[in-house]
Parts: sequence; C-alpha cells; structure tokens
Amino acid sequence: MNILESFLLHAKHQATAPAMCAPGWNYNIVGYGRLRLFANNVAAHALAAGFKPGDIVAIVVKDPIFHMALILGLTRIGVVSLSVHSPSLPTDFHIDAVLSDLAITASHIGRLVRVGGWLEGDGNEPDFELDQQGKSIARIILTSGTTGDQKAVALSHEMVWRRIQTYDFAFGNRFPSCSRIFVDVGVGTNSGYLWAIYILARGGMVFVRGADPAETMQALSLYNVQGMVAAPAGMAEFLDYYERSPAFFCPFEVMLSVGSNLASALSNRVRARMCAHVVHGYGATEGNPVAGGYVHQFAQIKGAVGFVTPGMTVQAVDDSGNVVRNGQEGHIRFRGDRCVEGYLGNPPGSEKYFRGGWFYPGDIGLIDEDGVLIISGRSKNIIDRGGDKINPEAIEAVLLAYPGVVQAVAFGRANSIGIEEIWAVVQAQREVDQNAVIAHCRQRLSEYELPSRIFTVPKMPRNVGDKIDRPKVMALVESFARQG
Repeated sequence: MNILESFLLHAKHQATAPAMCAPGWNYNIVGYGRLRLFANNVAAHALAAGFKPGDIVAIVVKDPIFHMALILGLTRIGVVSLSVHSPSLPTDFHIDAVLSDLAITASHIGRLVRVGGWLEGDGNEPDFELDQQGKSIARIILTSGTTGDQKAVALSHEMVWRRIQTYDFAFGNRFPSCSRIFVDVGVGTNSGYLWAIYILARGGMVFVRGADPAETMQALSLYNVQGMVAAPAGMAEFLDYYERSPAFFCPFEVMLSVGSNLASALSNRVRARMCAHVVHGYGATEGNPVAGGYVHQFAQIKGAVGFVTPGMTVQAVDDSGNVVRNGQEGHIRFRGDRCVEGYLGNPPGSEKYFRGGWFYPGDIGLIDEDGVLIISGRSKNIIDRGGDKINPEAIEAVLLAYPGVVQAVAFGRANSIGIEEIWAVVQAQREVDQNAVIAHCRQRLSEYELPSRIFTVPKMPRNVGDKIDRPKVMALVESFARQG
C-alpha cells in the first residue's frame, strides 16, 4: 500500500477539514483539499524539472507546511526525499539534488533547485500511477549522529505503514482517540515525519510549533489539541512557558516523549502542570517503536522505557553476543518486522550495528520478567576512570534533579597528565551557582562520580534527530576551557 492513499482519500471525503496548522508561519492553517493541491503542484514542478521515480533529493525548507507539501508531492511521483537542516550531506550514497527556497551553497551535490513557487499551479492530479505494492523507497531518514557517524536509513512504503500502524497500540489507548496532535519534533525528523504521516492517514490534524510560543499555546488551546509528541527538551521549553503563564490552559490528554531519556524530575513537573498521562517511547531510526509505556507505571524502576512492543524481540547479550540471564545487564539488541536490514550504501562500520539479523543500538540495559525494557546507559558514552566504569546517565539524572536544570550532559575528559576527569554541561531556566550544583551532586554521588567542572549553556546543541549532539557539546566546552 502506498502511504499517500489514505491522505488522498481524506482529501476527497473532507476537503475543507483542517490538515495542518503552523501558527505564525506563511500558510498558518491548510485543509486537506488545499494540501492535496499543494502536493499536486509540487509533483508537477518536480516532473517539469526532470525528476523521475527513484531520484533522491534533499529538502532544506523551514516553513513546515511548505516542507510537508514537498514531501507529499515528491512521494506522489516516486521521488525519494530526505530532510536536512543544511546542505552538508553524507557522502555514502548519491543525492540527485537539493531543493530549497533559499540561496544556499550545497556540498557534495551538483544541482540546487530553487522551489520558491512550487506550491503554485492548477492543482491537477499528476498523470502518474501510484506504487501500490509498497516495496519502493518512500523516505530516507538520517540517523541522529550522536557519535558523529551520521548514516542514512531507507524506509519503504511498507515499512512506513508497519511503523505507523503500531502507534495505535504501542503507547497505550489514548493516542488512537486523538485526532489533533502537536508534533513538536519537526516534520523533517524521523519521529516528526512518521507522526505527520500517521495523523494525515487517519484524517486528523497536525500541529507544529509556531514562531512565537504564546501564539502556539493559544492555537493549542483554541483548537483543543489532544496530544503532543516531543523530545524532552521541547517538553521542558513548553513546561517553562506554562509554568510562567498560569492563565494558559494546557489541553493535552496525552504526551509522548521521544528521542532521548525523559528524566523523572522533568516528567513529574510535566505531569503536574501540563498533562497527567505522559508516555515514554523507545526506538531508533533503524527500528521503531521498540518499547513504550506510561511513565507513572515505571516511576520506581530506574531507567525503564516501557514494555517491549509486539512484533519486536529484544535481548541483552554479553561482549561475545551470548544472551545473559533474565534481569542481568548487557548490550541491548533487537529485531523485528519494523527494522531495516542495514544502512543505505552500506558505509564502513555498518557491521558494528547490524549483526546476524540483529540491530545493536549501543545501549546497555536489561529486560525484566514483566517484559519491561530498562536502559542504564550507552556503551559509547561510558566514562573510564582508571578502570572504574561510570555511566554518565546516572550523573545526568542527578544534575536534572537540581532546580531549574532542564538538560544535562556528563562526559570524561583527560586532564593535563592524562587522568580522566568528569565534566558536565547543563542548560538551565535560570542562572545556577556551580558550587551549589556540585554540593547537590556530592550528596547524591560517590566521590569518583562527582563532576570536577560544570558549565552552563543557554541552549544545548541538537542534531537532525533533535537529540543532544554530544560531540558538539564537548567541542563547545573545549572552547570554554581554552578561554579560561
């Protein structure tokens, strides 16, 4: 089945029903009929520009409705899209063009196509037969690149359908009844794209963040938006807005945290001010969703990310790949019908992640006897202090419990004599006193886990998957350290 068929059917059934709302952006709100016309015009312009089925194009467009129309229009004629924040692209596979409404310089690419007028036209259906078998590639998603080794995952129509159909049961019974959902992670990200397709396939309404927080909050209340999909950083931002604006009513019936770990200190505040039902989702671009569940169910289980979802098999294994006993920590691996078999172009190093039919995300954890997946850390982030292995997530959880801290990163850094020290970076809603933070940590951490330096940043660097970009954070701290 083609992922556009349901959307196109809804455009016939309910042409005037709202499909997307982007408060303060150029188009603000569009109905199903108009979004379909936009997609048809994109398809016509793309065909006139010489694009053909199977071509791969990168989209660099900020306006979310324009961006979504480009995705839909290109998909309509079999052109494969990927979304990027900048034209600095991976070199492991061929990209035919970059589409943008801006004058930019594209790296690793010979063709730049300006798309400023691509939404204009007669809106006629393109003379092009949809791929209804579902085997062709519908979308390319770039991995988050948290370790700097960004790769690409190709999703077929069939794979997209498998993933979004799982949303009806993977995160409890509240999301299936929501027809108006705020997708805060951006339609160009893995989660943002899949949730937008899921909502449009069901005839619902996709909300995205506006340029002004107050305007966005007013729109959420005005349209009684029922659900929110966001990274923890996005949740923290809106929590801050709502806490500082007690007059604003938060309409959400359910909220889903994606992309990274949701700290209990943040989830408790979110549940108290914004929404009582908060769900944590765990997965990867390579396979998703893997686990999920309401955070209040696992509040007493440190590191719990939810129940393993049907269709996925998750194991914890030792360094040799042997399955460890139930309840014992190991390297997490998973497989299932929602997992891809490898990276596009099979770049060097892929065998570290895809082995023997399993995907290894680099997480350390376990599965308990009730089928709850518990993630205790990432193997690549482990800090080695003279043989003592320290999990930075444990330090970060303590930092996040300090009043005002909304994001935290801890990592190891060798000092002038080669001894590994622990440094930390925090993003806070207000200025924090470093000595007070260290005192807070000293009461909750052992001496060898204690950060020796703590830096404050106004905003954490984030990557294309809306996760904290740890290499950029560490590079930023190094610049601070050189400045004294």
